Formats: sequence, C-alpha cells, structure tokens
Amino acid sequence: MESGPDDAGPRGPTKVTVFVASRMADTLARSRQRRAIQLLEQKTMECELEIDERDICLDDAAKEELRQRTGGYAVPAVFINDRHIGGFDQLEALEENEELAALLHPFASGQA
Repeated sequence: MESGPDDAGPRGPTKVTVFVASRMADTLARSRQRRAIQLLEQKTMECELEIDERDICLDDAAKEELRQRTGGYAVPAVFINDRHIGGFDQLEALEENEELAALLHPFASGQA
C-alpha cells in the first residue's frame, strides 16, 4: 500500500530548536537572534514547524545541552530535526540559496 500526501505517519511537523541568550549585552547579537526566530516564524506559513526556543540564560539544562551538542555557547544555534544548521548567518544563507525550504519540509519535495 502506497502512502499518499494526506496519510498520517512520521511526517509530522518539522522540529526546529533555537538556542538563544536573553541576557546578552551585545545589541547586534540580540538582533541576529530575533531575526533568526522571525525568519523561522515566517516559514510556519509555508510548512508545519514546531519551534522550540531555548534560553541558555534562564535554563541551565538548555545551556548544558547546547555545550554538548556544539562544543560551545554561540547563539543563536539553530537545529532542524536535530541537525545543527549553525547560527543566523548560516540560516540566512540557506534562505538566500533557496535551500531552507527543503530542510524545513523535505517531504514536499520528495526528500526524506
């Protein structure tokens, strides 16, 4: 039996985790965090996303998870379906190169 586009299954929402730091003094860095979140929120109109924003200043477990997953504390740190994409620059480059949509909703283009 073949699966159709409306069949239920492992094709739920794309999970996006963004690590941020709310207590950052650098206004440029804070701006880049917000822009990363805004870009991802805009994409929710195109595909089903589950965005989990994790603040390493308010959540010690999130801070430790970020260190374990990346080896550091650079924010924003964006993960799409547990794949580390990088920060805002990498996210923006993916969008400019029209590659972000394929990562966010791979099943729409036949990818898995």
